[in-house]
Amino acid sequence: MTPAAGLFLFRDQAEHWYRAGDVECGEREFLIQDPDGYLLRFSSGPGEGPARAEAPPLPPFTSFPLLLLVLLLFLPLLLLPSPGLSSPASAAPLEKVALQLKWTHAFQFAGYYAALEQGFYREAGLDVEIREARPGTDPVAEVTEGRASFGVGASGILLARAAGRPVVALAAVFQHSPLVLVARKDAVVRGVTDLSGRRIMLEPQSEELLAFLRREGLPPDAVTLAEHSFDYRDLLEGRAEAISAYSTYEPYFLDREHVPFVLYTPLDAGIDFYGDVLFTSEAELAAHFDRVRAFREASLRGWRHAMANPEEAARLVSTRYTSPDMLEFHRFEWRQMVPLLRIDAVPPGEMTVVRWQHIAEVYADLDMLPRSFSLEGFLYGPGVSAEAP
Repeated sequence: MTPAAGLFLFRDQAEHWYRAGDVECGEREFLIQDPDGYLLRFSSGPGEGPARAEAPPLPPFTSFPLLLLVLLLFLPLLLLPSPGLSSPASAAPLEKVALQLKWTHAFQFAGYYAALEQGFYREAGLDVEIREARPGTDPVAEVTEGRASFGVGASGILLARAAGRPVVALAAVFQHSPLVLVARKDAVVRGVTDLSGRRIMLEPQSEELLAFLRREGLPPDAVTLAEHSFDYRDLLEGRAEAISAYSTYEPYFLDREHVPFVLYTPLDAGIDFYGDVLFTSEAELAAHFDRVRAFREASLRGWRHAMANPEEAARLVSTRYTSPDMLEFHRFEWRQMVPLLRIDAVPPGEMTVVRWQHIAEVYADLDMLPRSFSLEGFLYGPGVSAEAP
């Protein structure tokens, strides 16, 4: 039957008669399922009378409008749980949590949107708010200071951990970081060293780019670092000679503007980091271990769904989070993300101790992290394996 106002006829109207001594009683009933999954039973009867050899049939509901009228009359009751018919999961109140993204809404976060849209978070008992980043937003601060339960960051959260900020890595969505440095072609005629003394906009947690620049002979004091505006037009209009960017994002718009640019990736210097790491705080993990596990599992379930249904996910992002005219861009994003997520070879969210040790060693080589820094307490146990896949 067609749903009305989110209500579904769970079981068709049925009629039952039973005998009680010399009296015969009749009852008509049907079951309705509300949007929260509760089952509501409605019944009525013509009363009772002397027992008959054969009870005459009652006329059934013959039209949908009549059923709809009954539903509207009893709508307030449908919002109440029905003892004995609702499951424990549906009866329990949802726990409110917030996820702080590291960038503005984009396909880059499609798995989290899919988990919300498909009801995976709700099934896990969670009411999730997904917050996009704005200029100046620091996902680590949002999580460690309690304004969000979860965050999306870069591998630089390891440096935050070393600085005394109690973050815990839960899952690595990107097996290879999409973080790159984009420069105007006229600013790097001879190469990246031409950026010496130039203005570079870096987003929070882009320390792998600092590691890349240092490995290329440009320490942080050799350039002018500025807060990222999240607007690639600052590069086009000369307010910066280079900006941090994602290989899945800014190149699309720069190509459309027909602006010559050069893209530098840390991979060229042997720096192979994770990207878009889902993390939480030690306090959240200690106080709500089951909630952390449930959020992680629902999120990764969302990522499996999004990457198995990319067109659906791209349309979801463009209709719910950005705008319909961004659909082609979101298609570009998911195509660029496929070789970075490596879902053909690695389960979504997979992390290994070996890779994190490599990341720590790169930072240590560049004096950004103490040598032999301990990963103890930094890696969420169920989310990490000891060996590379």
